[in-house]
Amino acid sequence: MYNLAAYDFAAHIHMFKWKDLNIVLDVNSGAIHLLDEPAWCMLETMIRFQGDLYASLEICARRFPQELLMETMNEILAAYETGALFSEEENISLDLRQVPIKALCLNVAHSCNMRCAYCFASQGDFGLKPALMSLETGQEALEFLITNSRDIEHLEVDFFGGEPLLNFEMVRELVKYGRQREKETGKILNFTLTTNALLLDDDIMDFLVEENLSVILSLDGRPEVNNRCRPLANGEGSYDRVLANIRRMVSRQPASHYIRGTYTRKNLDFSQDLRHIIDLGFDNLSLEPAVGSDAEFAIQPEDLPRVLEEYEELTEALLTYIQAGRDIHFFHYDLNLQQGPCLANAAAAAGEESITWLSPRKAISIPATSWWDRRDFAWAM
Repeated sequence: MYNLAAYDFAAHIHMFKWKDLNIVLDVNSGAIHLLDEPAWCMLETMIRFQGDLYASLEICARRFPQELLMETMNEILAAYETGALFSEEENISLDLRQVPIKALCLNVAHSCNMRCAYCFASQGDFGLKPALMSLETGQEALEFLITNSRDIEHLEVDFFGGEPLLNFEMVRELVKYGRQREKETGKILNFTLTTNALLLDDDIMDFLVEENLSVILSLDGRPEVNNRCRPLANGEGSYDRVLANIRRMVSRQPASHYIRGTYTRKNLDFSQDLRHIIDLGFDNLSLEPAVGSDAEFAIQPEDLPRVLEEYEELTEALLTYIQAGRDIHFFHYDLNLQQGPCLANAAAAAGEESITWLSPRKAISIPATSWWDRRDFAWAM
């Protein structure tokens, strides 16, 4: 523990509370620790005194018995020695020329039939002359993906825009081309289409279902929120038309779907929009912040305290639905703690346990071989 004098605690250790839980994330190993009050006191004071464990013992002894603190210290040392706490940042060197490609996002339409107030793509044309991707360009893109995917079998292609359904016939032909190339190459192409849902009709929906395309459907939440930020090209609100098409699309059970909303600084009570979407009957959703330089809609630094408070409200709302038996999937909370992008070395660092109590009086853990979700966590508590 004596080599922590130069450790960057702010970058590599995140301590936070939720209700009666004291939670610590070791960023580099991905290990998550649930602390009791003595352990929280010791870790907090260690960080304050730049890793001085003995100063931490002395200060925490004013509140907790010495024997209990010694047990806690041994647990902290054990976590440190196994690389699950105060772990070092890995220096990862990548030669991008040697990295295989597994996914493409194809902007098949630099044009849009809506005029979203917060649009990062300048209402769909990205500040350029409106244009639609040709089939030839799309085919070249798929060949680039297949050629550079090397030994990766499952490949991802997302049709994006603007509004990609403005170029639906090209999308249809490109998927057909991709299915033929699957047979010829042994690759598996997983197609996703992100749409504002305005142009969904029976023909398009039949195609999406028959070809197993995943769909991402845009809806910001409450009618007044959606209509303010997502008007039609003529300025009218889009909520009623969009919702009707989204309901029809979801009822056809596509390969997968998400309702995707955007919140802005004009609806910082966005947990209410989450509730609205769930109460409409949708179980798969996400809410993303509007970002950028637009001070009217984009989240600004001064909004962050309110945003953080609202995420706690959102968490409470999700927990209420789950406890009531709804199987809700909120995209950014559906995180596999054993296989997520921050956990490349978690198994080696933390052994068979990635979520542990750091407390001599509470010894429970969740094995690294299982998914961790809110219901398991509530049961473990």
